[in-house]
Amino acid sequence: MQYKEIDIKFNPANQYKDILIAQLYNIDFDSFLEYEKGIKAYVKIDVFSEEKFNKIIKDISLNIDVAFKIINLENKNWNEKWEANFSPVFVGKKCVIRADFHLKSNDVEYDIVINPKMSFGTGHHETTHLMIEKMFDLNFYNKKVIDIGCGTSVLSILASKLKAQIITALDTDIWAYNNSIENIDRNNVSNVNLINDNIYNIKHQQFDIILANINRNVILEDITTYATFVTEKSDMLLSGFLKEDTAEILKKSEQLGFELVDSKNKNKWQIIHLKYR
Repeated sequence: MQYKEIDIKFNPANQYKDILIAQLYNIDFDSFLEYEKGIKAYVKIDVFSEEKFNKIIKDISLNIDVAFKIINLENKNWNEKWEANFSPVFVGKKCVIRADFHLKSNDVEYDIVINPKMSFGTGHHETTHLMIEKMFDLNFYNKKVIDIGCGTSVLSILASKLKAQIITALDTDIWAYNNSIENIDRNNVSNVNLINDNIYNIKHQQFDIILANINRNVILEDITTYATFVTEKSDMLLSGFLKEDTAEILKKSEQLGFELVDSKNKNKWQIIHLKYR
């Protein structure tokens, strides 16, 4: 699997960063590194759409000066680069997400070891951080959980540590699937059922808690399927989208029988907690 690295510089540097990341995320970019003058965005070569990318850059260029450079990366080089930039993430005093080459912290209740490779879900991104924060507000004890678009399986691992009965972790990306196998084993978790498939092949199953940290377009397309998984009082946490997308997602959710429990944002990124009524 090969990736493209697109180095995008802005002038002024700090404007439109979050908006551009969200727009690129919606066209299958899956990792981002921010730096002083702009961002470096990463996308698999086989899903990269030059037409969609150029349209996004053209629209942003109406407001600010933008320049970019595209480089093809080999897997090995990207993994080394990613790991070199991976620092431990603390979610309050509850949880730390770290790589196996970091020292264990004794100051938190839950220690999760993640070697991310190319998979999404280290806690560095606001949406993963928001999901983990909110998970501590739910009762996972003896619950059946589905983690849709699991990435590194960090949310599934935390759900297991929070005493969920069984977790179904789902991702269509084979790299995420293989990375999840490693991470699940590394954390000595035995109740995660990992599946390399799409959501439409998960049939005749119900879950007490639904976790989906994906993006706006996928959520809007698949939320009707999520609704088939619910029990009488299922909780659903959705993230991966910007604050301005919340109204559209809430409208669709309410039409399917969900009601809003809570909503929070961090640096323009949003999470919503819904309950099936």
